Amino acid sequence: MTTQGKAPHIDTLTRKHLADGGTRGTQYWLRTLLRWPILYKILIANAAMILVWSLGGVWLAETYAQRVNSVESYVSLVATGILLSLLTNFFVVRTALHPLSSLEAVVQEVQRGNLHARAELGAVSDPSFDRLANTMNAMLDRLDSYTAAIEAEKTRSQLLAAEVIKAQEAERQRVARELHDETSQALATLIISLEMIEAQVGPEQKSLASGLAEIKSLTSRMLESIRQLAYDLRPTMLDDLGLVPAVRWCMKNHLEKIGIKVQLDSVGLGQRLDPELETAVYRIVQESITNIAKHAKARHVKILLRADDSAVTAVIEDDGVGFDVDRVLNASARERGLGLFGMQERALVLEGKLDCHSIPGVGTRISAVFPLQVGQARS
Repeated sequence: MTTQGKAPHIDTLTRKHLADGGTRGTQYWLRTLLRWPILYKILIANAAMILVWSLGGVWLAETYAQRVNSVESYVSLVATGILLSLLTNFFVVRTALHPLSSLEAVVQEVQRGNLHARAELGAVSDPSFDRLANTMNAMLDRLDSYTAAIEAEKTRSQLLAAEVIKAQEAERQRVARELHDETSQALATLIISLEMIEAQVGPEQKSLASGLAEIKSLTSRMLESIRQLAYDLRPTMLDDLGLVPAVRWCMKNHLEKIGIKVQLDSVGLGQRLDPELETAVYRIVQESITNIAKHAKARHVKILLRADDSAVTAVIEDDGVGFDVDRVLNASARERGLGLFGMQERALVLEGKLDCHSIPGVGTRISAVFPLQVGQARS
């Protein structure tokens, strides 16, 4: 009884093993067939369709030969066969070319800016498509690594530029303080001494008095130039009173002094900004004013300073001669100078954006926008 009870169990396992082996064998041959090149798969599929529809056409002709007794019936039968053949061929070719559609989808994702998209390798895809997908994935991996390296270098360059600008501002502040505290005071003392000597000169010494007056006038002009230079290097008004008073003083001393009419509008600047942001905006406005005074030959200038919850904006417009922006930006460093380039660097350091639009003979418009961090604002 024990032997008879085990026999059916062994027989069942054997049949199951044979069935599993047959299934695996079928899957293996199916995978092997589907891994053939796409040209062979399309040829085999079309040959199979021709054979099936030929046999089907013969069977239909024999089956319905007696029933079809009109031209319309023949045309309908032929049209149905052609339509079914086209549909079958469409689905076969579409299935065979599915890996190509997958590659196209990856290309579209890359065009949209998604550099992390990758082509997937199917278990039954075409070997040529697999090689193409592997090559595309390798190129995207390399592009991704290059992009990461460029972004890292860009960040490093911005940090370096920020440190350079900070060092530059600190050096300007130091030189301006020395000019104000030492050179200006020395010249002021010299003027007082000249006045004391001039007071002791008698009426008969007219030539000496005239010489002293000329020296005093020259010293006074030197003192004024030194004070102007010290203020241009680092305006104390910017540190003491803020952005708007400093810009107003700059435009009066550089534009209104030479007869240019200036309109200054400020919105939302009731409180002080971050010192670094105030310095960047002021330097851009200052450089624009300097360029207008030297080159623009303008008659009217409009300056807008605006701050809201998200950004600080500075816009400088003039009706001067204008210039070719592309030519200036593409010029060599010696021909271009540091004006526009310096403004762009200051904007980039604070993650801002600077736009320059100019039309020769019409005028120039410079716009700088800086993101505002409310946590950095101070009263």
